[in-house]
Amino acid sequence: MKTTLIIYESHHGSAKKAATILGTIIGNTKVYPVDEAPDTIYFNNLVAVFGFCGTNTATGTMAYLSKVKDLIEKKPMAVIGIGLAKCDLPGFCEKIRDAAGGKEFDAYFSEGELRVKDLTAGERDLLADFFEKYGMTLEDKGNFNTANLTDIACELALKYRVPKKPMAKDFLREKIRAFILSHNTMVLATAKDDWVRCTPLEYIYLDGIIYVITEGGLKCKGLWQNENISAVIYDAYRTMANIKGLQITGKAECIEVMCDEYQQVFMKRHLPLKKIDELPISLYLIRVTPVKYEILNSDFKKDGFDVRQVLTV
Repeated sequence: MKTTLIIYESHHGSAKKAATILGTIIGNTKVYPVDEAPDTIYFNNLVAVFGFCGTNTATGTMAYLSKVKDLIEKKPMAVIGIGLAKCDLPGFCEKIRDAAGGKEFDAYFSEGELRVKDLTAGERDLLADFFEKYGMTLEDKGNFNTANLTDIACELALKYRVPKKPMAKDFLREKIRAFILSHNTMVLATAKDDWVRCTPLEYIYLDGIIYVITEGGLKCKGLWQNENISAVIYDAYRTMANIKGLQITGKAECIEVMCDEYQQVFMKRHLPLKKIDELPISLYLIRVTPVKYEILNSDFKKDGFDVRQVLTV
């Protein structure tokens, strides 16, 4: 499983907060302040986060990268500047690139915040001189942009999770199919805006489609307003050496009662339509069409593949 080293150089707290958010979303990470970062780089990826602070911007980051530049030469790297003006980023990135021996990297900017009351006396004097030099007033500025930062983190997470040893698609497809058929219960998450519902459900798997027979419920509130769903099928956790789980991203909808598709699924389930019709309540059918599978199976390692594999349908 790929791991990521995240270092941060924070003057007023924004870069530290950003590094924490990145660490939780990217996953399999270790987060260090830059002055405590390890000299031995055994991680697969490197992310450097720094806050803008006048002439002191990224000085610690540059010193660290200069020290380990030979160790990170072939590792994917991203640099994230947290500040008030995006236009300042390219200049600092150029200095960082030079310090890292000319290494190329992905560069991002996210808005931070400056709160004068949180500054030390020394920081206040330093920034006051800097702001005066550029004709600005030292005052509260900016709003930490959590949403933008989580988008950056998601982009990096997806990039870093690409398997180094992927399975052939047909082989992976059969592994996923076998896993789905060996279970009968999934957890389905539906949502709309700030409303979220997560429900364990028995399912039927037919020709690549997952069907759920249900009496209805609050889970359908999300389905009628948002077709996008996430679902999980998994084994109970025992040890890190025996992990098996499948995350499904897809589309879902309620099928019209007694339409051809509805009847075919109930017949496959050996449920006589006449008896269904005689029930005092209606049974509904949800069709889940997978778009992407993300499977985690520790057995894959025994065959020389990454434990995590991804299949886009």
